[in-house]
Amino acid sequence: MALTSDKKVMCWGYNKQKQCDVPVCVENVVRISCNNDNSIVVTAEGNVICWGHNLRGQCDVPEYAKNIVEAHCVDAGVLALTQDGQVIMWGKLNFIYNNNPEKPIRTMCVNLGCAVLITFDGEVLSMRSANVNYLGNINGKNKPDDLRIRDEMIILL
Repeated sequence: MALTSDKKVMCWGYNKQKQCDVPVCVENVVRISCNNDNSIVVTAEGNVICWGHNLRGQCDVPEYAKNIVEAHCVDAGVLALTQDGQVIMWGKLNFIYNNNPEKPIRTMCVNLGCAVLITFDGEVLSMRSANVNYLGNINGKNKPDDLRIRDEMIILL
């Protein structure tokens, strides 16, 4: 999956679940995400469009998914971030916070069973699937309050 400079989406590869068949309504795209069975985009207007396998409701975008700035395909669901910094999810996801976010989230990096969340003031928080424990604690604490991320730093999972 790729996003072109004119905000169009291109998909190729394995297409058993029709995850590479980009719907006609997909335009003005600013963010993309995909996994083995699904593709998802966020438009400049903050809307989410998802296609592909929908066995667990991961392509049924809920009414409350408005003003989205990021959306990530995660196994059988979607993890999304709203413009006001709230993390929302749909589909069959059983994600839990490793620590309780009291502040709005600026961005997140998501991988199959875990997510790293960064607040606007640089605090790093995490979420994980209740079924796995990919993320450990930093310095033996549940809340890594001594870790700050600067704008020029990148987190890769």
